[in-house]
Amino acid sequence: MVMEFFKKIVFNKFRTRLIAMTVLSGLVPAVIFWFLLNIFGDRFIDKTNRIIQQNQEEQWQRSQAVLKHMTEDVIRRVALTVALNADVYLRNHPTKKVEDLQNDPVFRQITVQLVGKTGYTAIHNSYTGFNILHKNSEMENSDLRNFPSQNSKFWSIIKASLGGKYSKGYYQWVEPNGKIREKFMYVAPIHQKTADQVRMSVAAITYVDEFMHPIKVAQGVFQVTTIYLISAMKQLIISFRNTGFFLMFLGVLVVLPLAYWIGTYFSRGITDLRKATKSVNKGNFNTLIEPVMSGEMAELTEDFNQMVTNLAKTTVSKERLEQSENKLKEVNKSLNQEIIERKRIEIQLRRINRKIERLHEVAQYMQACEAESEIYQMTFEAVKDVLPLSACKLDIVNINHCNDQVLILNVHPVDGKGSCWIKNQLAIKTYQTGKTFLFDHLDDIAGYDQVEVNLKSAISAPIGDIGVFQVFSATRGAFSQNHVRMLELLLRHTVEALKRISLQQKLKEQAIRDALTGAYNRHYFSQAIELEIKRSKRYGYPIRFLMIDINFFKQINDEFGHNIGDLVLQEIGKLLQRQVREVDFVIRYGGDEFLIVLPQTNGRNEVLEARIRAAMADWNKNNHLLNIPVTLAIGSSYWDPKSGQVLEDILELADQRMYADKRSQLNSMRK
Repeated sequence: MVMEFFKKIVFNKFRTRLIAMTVLSGLVPAVIFWFLLNIFGDRFIDKTNRIIQQNQEEQWQRSQAVLKHMTEDVIRRVALTVALNADVYLRNHPTKKVEDLQNDPVFRQITVQLVGKTGYTAIHNSYTGFNILHKNSEMENSDLRNFPSQNSKFWSIIKASLGGKYSKGYYQWVEPNGKIREKFMYVAPIHQKTADQVRMSVAAITYVDEFMHPIKVAQGVFQVTTIYLISAMKQLIISFRNTGFFLMFLGVLVVLPLAYWIGTYFSRGITDLRKATKSVNKGNFNTLIEPVMSGEMAELTEDFNQMVTNLAKTTVSKERLEQSENKLKEVNKSLNQEIIERKRIEIQLRRINRKIERLHEVAQYMQACEAESEIYQMTFEAVKDVLPLSACKLDIVNINHCNDQVLILNVHPVDGKGSCWIKNQLAIKTYQTGKTFLFDHLDDIAGYDQVEVNLKSAISAPIGDIGVFQVFSATRGAFSQNHVRMLELLLRHTVEALKRISLQQKLKEQAIRDALTGAYNRHYFSQAIELEIKRSKRYGYPIRFLMIDINFFKQINDEFGHNIGDLVLQEIGKLLQRQVREVDFVIRYGGDEFLIVLPQTNGRNEVLEARIRAAMADWNKNNHLLNIPVTLAIGSSYWDPKSGQVLEDILELADQRMYADKRSQLNSMRK
């Protein structure tokens, strides 16, 4: 009995159901909100703390690496600056020996300097490792091999610099108080020797932790900030949880009176509908309800009254049937028009698809083209197929001038004189902005020089950074945005094909050229010499060969470094290429050896040899790479098609004569 009464009172009344749903809708989210914050609040704080710590550690490692790199760069610059200043000083005082330099306060001031707060520079013998100048005079003239007894890494850095080489590295240093600190040292050679033929090197040394102090201070500040941040987040989450739960509970209390009032308001309308429904069920079709509410309840009341009215009618009027028939006719007419429009659109789409297929077909053909002229011709043909044009014009930019190519279809040329496209202001605007322009009426455009009066509309589109492509029509408004998109698509394919051909040409050039000197490589020589020999046999002229080697090139690499050696090779390669004819070719034969092939000669080469040696002498006077002259050993031979000699023997003869010239120059130097 109790359950039945509870069900009747609580669940059968709309008002009580609305109140119950309101309470549940407010309390359930509040409870879920409370439990979720309790469960995930601490997890969120812990995860946030871990992320902050992890990011701090990663930032510290990155900052430490950056600061180490900066420290190395600063020390390297100091060492190189001191070495350069010392080199200048020694050049200006060539008579001073090591003992004189130790007693020279100016040289000491130049070479013994402070680096930062604790670092310094020192001078040692590049051959023996003996300390020459030091900020602590007691350590001068001491053997550095016996100096770092607590760490062998120190001597390994010094040892790597012996012989006038660059070296650098880190090592552990034990302070007098027993504390171990890390140091960094960079050694740079002084190229100029003393009067007693001693070569010296500059060593720049500093403590690494001197440069790391700012980041350690920042790390401590960041840790304290993290602690305060986590504490503030905990207080904020607790406050957010308590305030949110309180506001949700308060919201439920505020909404309950409103739910009670709404339930009472809607219950009245539902009660009236229930009574009227019972009356209709009894056969009373004259029962109507007076609307007392608005909104959906008012619409429901009106629908109920309309339903009762319709039930009361026993026949359908003729007027309403005619109205329905007229509406059906209008709908049928509208459907027919829609079908016609769809067919028209389908035909247009098929035409567009055929044009797009044509563009894709052209793009595939362009992939097989090997010359730019073929690509331009295919572009012309494709434009003719997809656009309703009367003429088109291709303007190619070539530094300070351009070249017009014009395709004429059923009208006179756009510019019969073939003038430069730069006179056409529309093309200038297109090229400078890189945008496509659609012109429906050319006569109305300012700055356009009308050459052909029959042309009324146009599209002007850029071809990448190559030039401008323009299409013209004798009809106003002949082009649409679809035509613009098709032209842009075609020109994109054109640009890609042109880039592919350009890249292939560059790759071909790289395959036959030496990357350092710009001369031809031996692979190219193997192919080209066969053709030259065939040509020589056919026309009966000899081929001259010059084998050229750079004297003492290994000494240049050892004394000045391989980077300077590469620059010398590069300069000499360019020098040789400037001395020969267009039909001659210079080959980097191997290492520091070059081979010059001279076809169509009479077998004599004295003039060319003299020209090369004179050019080499001029280079020695003006070069800024070396302080010693560079000389060349040259050996020559020639191949006569009538002699029947083997090419390998001819090259071997040139090589032997080159080494004979090298020995002759060496003997002259010894005398």
